[in-house]
Amino acid sequence: MRELVGRDADLARLVEILGLDAPRGGGVVVSGDAGIGKSSLLARVSADAEEAGWTVAWGHCVGQSGSGVAHLPFTELVSRLEVLDPEAVEQVVATRPALAVLLPGRRDTAGASSPGQVAEAVHALLTVVDERSPLLVVLEDAHWADPSSRDLMTLLLTRGFSSAVALVVTYRSDDLHRRHPLHETLAVWARIAGVEHVDLKPLDDAAIRDIVATAGSLDLGARTTQEITRRAEGNPFFAEELAASTVSGQPISGGLSRVLWARVEQLSAPAQEVVRTMAVGGRTISHDLLVRLVDLDEAELEAAIAEAVERHVIETRWPPAYAFRHALLAETTTADLLPGQRIRLHRAYAGALAADPGLGSPAELARHAAASGDLVTAVRAAREAARADLAVGGPANALQHFEDALGWLPEEAPERDEVSLEASDAALTAGDIVRSVQLLRDRIEHPGPDQSPTVRARLLATCANRCRLVDLAFAQSPLDMTTEAMALAPQGDDADRLFVMTAHMQQLVDTRQYPEAAALGEEATGLAERLGTPLTEIRTVMSRVIEVHDDLDALERHIEGLLADLGDRDPLRVRIHHQAATMHHRRGHLEQSLESYDRGAALAAELHIDWAPFALESRLIGGLTAYEIGDWDGAVRRLHVTDPPCPSRGGRSSTPRSCRCGPRAARTSPRARSRRCASGGTSTGSASSSSSCRPSSTTATGVNSRAPSTSPRTPSTTSSARGAGSTPSCD
Repeated sequence: MRELVGRDADLARLVEILGLDAPRGGGVVVSGDAGIGKSSLLARVSADAEEAGWTVAWGHCVGQSGSGVAHLPFTELVSRLEVLDPEAVEQVVATRPALAVLLPGRRDTAGASSPGQVAEAVHALLTVVDERSPLLVVLEDAHWADPSSRDLMTLLLTRGFSSAVALVVTYRSDDLHRRHPLHETLAVWARIAGVEHVDLKPLDDAAIRDIVATAGSLDLGARTTQEITRRAEGNPFFAEELAASTVSGQPISGGLSRVLWARVEQLSAPAQEVVRTMAVGGRTISHDLLVRLVDLDEAELEAAIAEAVERHVIETRWPPAYAFRHALLAETTTADLLPGQRIRLHRAYAGALAADPGLGSPAELARHAAASGDLVTAVRAAREAARADLAVGGPANALQHFEDALGWLPEEAPERDEVSLEASDAALTAGDIVRSVQLLRDRIEHPGPDQSPTVRARLLATCANRCRLVDLAFAQSPLDMTTEAMALAPQGDDADRLFVMTAHMQQLVDTRQYPEAAALGEEATGLAERLGTPLTEIRTVMSRVIEVHDDLDALERHIEGLLADLGDRDPLRVRIHHQAATMHHRRGHLEQSLESYDRGAALAAELHIDWAPFALESRLIGGLTAYEIGDWDGAVRRLHVTDPPCPSRGGRSSTPRSCRCGPRAARTSPRARSRRCASGGTSTGSASSSSSCRPSSTTATGVNSRAPSTSPRTPSTTSSARGAGSTPSCD
């Protein structure tokens, strides 16, 4: 390890914050310009921590190709912990299978996971590892972090740990600008209690002179050293490069980019070809991929690599790979490429990755294909990358890929219909309800010439379902949307027709057209039976129709039938238990009501969705019901919150984007919440609100797709309950 020069005070502060000698953990955000010494400082802290008996693991965010892969730094982190403490990983995977999506060798058996499940699994793993020894986690270069990783970093910093887990996050301060995606997140981190911020300042002249004295193999003389010190402006990496450039006979002139490029220019033609090829891919490239890209035989390639390593331009890694010694070298090399060179290199990358998908991720293929003008391949790869991100709990990343694909597709392309639906699902799963609706409305209002009636009907029905989650004004009301969709839906026994019918039935309930909803419900039930489709969606909507007629005996039979048909771990059971509790409360059976609230809250906790709307209100109204009964201790127990609050997210809200009870949900107006509350409906065909604030467990497809999207206390329930003891409404 290189000697750390001029950072004694910063080192001492980090050691004190983290408590290396008396482990207490904590969160630290380290910032500084490129080359200022963040990595060197953290390498020293890590070495000291290991000597003190800590377990140390790093995760790196990667520019260009890496920023499009969900949870990339956490994949590296978890893989490293699997090497350091395999028993801990096995223990957590057994109880939280979502962790397997961050272990490349186990993803095929993990299944799709929600952001909340992945976050819970990572937090649990860090806690378990810390039980064996204090744990230091270093996440480098957050300015390149993907959206899902930023949210997970925010959650870990906010939630914290009850044990000695130390989390250090670094980022380049000179890379940030007002529209940089990390800019909002930093505002949140600055408000998190207990999180320290260490900003690395330029070194003083004495430290720079020491670095210059040790960087060159020759005595540069006082005058040259003074000039290098002046030009370095306290940046140790710049000082080292200026000293090395001077030793090699280059003049001391120009900025850092010129000095770095001078190092590359000194290489032979084959070595420059290797370096330029690497730069287009990012900071790191595997040996197998590099072999496919350069027009050099094995001996020439080995010689070129050896020369670049000897000149301190690149470094070797294991498994066989190569990386630029500093990211600035890659950026400088890329900036020097001519447009034609860039296109040819991107085309070569795209060809190699398409021929052998094992050489890189679909996100990389999409980036290179788009940059080379092959938009057909770019769209296909972007959709594949999005699905891969959804599988590992990265809906925000998936949304980016789907929107990239929409940007590359011609407006008249029929494929835009399906991509718009996929993008809307991803936005909803990420908690961005407004974006989800806007993506659908854009395609509805600007259809391609070949848009089929069936696809348009599905777009309309899906949009109507999503509009129930937020109050947005369109020329076409949700009921108008489903009415048009009914006219377009295919006739006969067809699954698309059933989907549209269910959405229309929900809109009829929302607008209190109960006789029409009941008639359509009977028709939809018959169609579902003929198709062999589960009836839970239809029956859940119909329960509101039954309740409106105050036939509580029929409602009880209906609820019992729903519970009998649902699986033991179906999230929809949380809502049905809540509805049963409401029914018992209306009858004045407060003990039975409390039992049903408790069942719903217990199941939600088991499914890690205990901050979802019906789950949260089961816990809240259960506490109020215990208070009504006179069970004071029970009320306190149910209402006491032991979990930490939702992590904040910068700019617009106090919770992460992936929380359904977070910023996007906050846009839902009281009028929209009241409308859903009155209708008591489901979010048929859309992702649910069944999300956890640690973070969301909502999925666009999968186990939560039928969970509630409504506020559980209906006005009729609240008013009728007064006869048996008034229960406050949560809305």
